[in-house]
Amino acid sequence: MSSTIPLPLAKWLQKEKVLPRRAPEVYPAPGYEKKLLTVKGSTWVKFQNGYAVALLLRGLEANPKYGMVGRQSAAVVNTLRKASTATSMLYNWNVLGPILETHGVPMLDTTKARIVAGDPKALVSVLRNIKNQVHNFQHGGK
Repeated sequence: MSSTIPLPLAKWLQKEKVLPRRAPEVYPAPGYEKKLLTVKGSTWVKFQNGYAVALLLRGLEANPKYGMVGRQSAAVVNTLRKASTATSMLYNWNVLGPILETHGVPMLDTTKARIVAGDPKALVSVLRNIKNQVHNFQHGGK
């Protein structure tokens, strides 16, 4: 199942090399070229099951300029399940939850449940929170 995400978030995920750059980029409808980007189903599943989020965190933790000091996600990437079953997704988000919270990204049980149930807004919210934490660190908490 594909999903649309805000274009600035998509561009940031592409810059961080966890969202592939595709040519041409796919927009949900005419007029949305500057607002939203459609993420293809197979790629979106990697975000939904937490695997792409773990890769994002691993990259952010490896670079001190992002302010996400630590190596927690690097240690868990290989333990995550790549399947897209509800059980696998919940397992992955339960592993990622404490790591996200360490970095100031709240991860409530209801958020995990919404992501596992397929709610793209919940996942976009988590991704935005990660991006905001990085932005705040780089701009002195502003």
